[in-house]
Amino acid sequence: MDQNNTLAELQWMQRLFNTVSSYIYVYNAREQRNVYANRNMGDILGYTPEELRQMGNSLLETIMHPDDFAQLPLIFQHLQAAADGETVAWEYRVRGRTGEWIWLQDHMTVFSRDGQGNLVEYVGTVQDITARKQQEEALQMFKAMADTAPDGFGIADHNGVLTYANTAYRAMTGYGDDLIGMRFIDHFSPERQPEAITAITETSTRGEWRGLLHFQRPEGTQIPVESTGFVTRDPQGNINAVMGLFRDITEQQRSEQERAMLQQRIIDTQRDTLRELSTPLIPISDEVVIMPLIGTIDSNRAQMVMEALLEGIAQHQADLVILDITGVSLVDTQVAQAFIQAAQAVRLLGAQVMLTGIGPQIAQTLVTLGVDLGEIITYGSLQAGIAAALIEQ
Repeated sequence: MDQNNTLAELQWMQRLFNTVSSYIYVYNAREQRNVYANRNMGDILGYTPEELRQMGNSLLETIMHPDDFAQLPLIFQHLQAAADGETVAWEYRVRGRTGEWIWLQDHMTVFSRDGQGNLVEYVGTVQDITARKQQEEALQMFKAMADTAPDGFGIADHNGVLTYANTAYRAMTGYGDDLIGMRFIDHFSPERQPEAITAITETSTRGEWRGLLHFQRPEGTQIPVESTGFVTRDPQGNINAVMGLFRDITEQQRSEQERAMLQQRIIDTQRDTLRELSTPLIPISDEVVIMPLIGTIDSNRAQMVMEALLEGIAQHQADLVILDITGVSLVDTQVAQAFIQAAQAVRLLGAQVMLTGIGPQIAQTLVTLGVDLGEIITYGSLQAGIAAALIEQ
């Protein structure tokens, strides 16, 4: 090949290398300088050729991050020990002209050695990996945040196989690191799998789903979780990932149950208190008890009156119960029938009922209604009834 052809080939290769986005150089380790570069490093870093020349031999020390610059001797040791054709790669930071740190990846390959095997020249290919590093840092930050979150978070592929699970999710299911590679549906009990299938189907078709699921831990314990599922799609609209958020509501449900039980106890206590207030039973002697009634008597209260009467007679062993209706505002057929039924029930226990407080209006109502009070003793006032009851004793 003549000299002209050689020169043309070199020029052609020079133009070819200049079209490559990577920075390609040949470095002479003895002279500590580049003997070839396809483009100016300043194009990557934003420096002018004059600014690079002014830095001179202190270029790397000036622009390279101190931590990375300190690794240079070790990198050159690896390069010196590398076999011919072997590549030594490392990543480092350099400061751009505007002050920002730029991440570079350098692949270095031995180009020539001297007779003693010492490194003379090596070829390097440099790529700007700042965007990739930023993505990696963002991903690491996301993972750090996800792993400190109290709620579970997981990612599955389009086949439903889990590819990521944060710390809370791994602990929640009880599978730990074994969760990765499992199908999402695998940590549900057989009877709970239909609800999981529904969640997956609706998430896939609608793009989002919210509801209650129940994980089953390896030992069989079921964990109720408030769940949110959503998907990401590729540009063609195909699902490439299914993601889920899960909150363990075991303690919440337990608290709600305890709160419901407490509320029920309060209701029961209020009911019992109301019952005692609405059907008070007052003993005035060993054989006589009084139940003064006030207000309106409906079917529920009439039942309470009968229960209180029967319990009071059994407790006090009374022979006579005085029902005072002085404070009852209305007596109708239902109320009168309740009195008759109460009297009949009391008689079955061997006692008798006395009805007091019957005013003219109530007496007229009872006559109009044709109510037969039967063997119930009646008095117009409580005072008269008590006097009669005590005399009979």
